[in-house]
This record gives sequence, C-alpha cells and structure tokens, in this order.
Amino acid sequence: MLAAMFSGRHTLCHDSEKGYIFVDRDGKLFRHILNWLRDGIVPTLTDAEYSELMREAEYYQLLGLIEGISSS
Repeated sequence: MLAAMFSGRHTLCHDSEKGYIFVDRDGKLFRHILNWLRDGIVPTLTDAEYSELMREAEYYQLLGLIEGISSS
C-alpha cells in the first residue's frame, strides 16, 4: 500500500513548501510500522494496541507484520 500511495496512481495531500505528505491514518501507530519496516521487530504492546496495530498492518497490507502480530 505504501508503494502504491507513492507510485503516482493516487493523489497525495502534500505541503509543497515543507515537503510533508499527509496520510490520514493513526500517527501514533505509524511509528510502530516505520520501526518494523526498519528493523523487522514486532513491538511489545498490550492486546488492545496489538488489535489497533493489526488494523493498520492490514490497511498497509504488511503481511510480515500481520504474521508477527498474530504469533505474538
């Protein structure tokens, strides 16, 4: 999904002065996704947080993260 978002097929909401791109998802959880993309380690979270992160992982279609959360 991230690759698709930046492929040019989707219109992005972005601040041309600062170069920021707005992604309308939970920023608090996105840090866990970025960290997982960087190092492949599933964070230690509460069950409720895992549930929320699973929703984000499904949205971004991150199969490895989904598997990692499921096995935690």
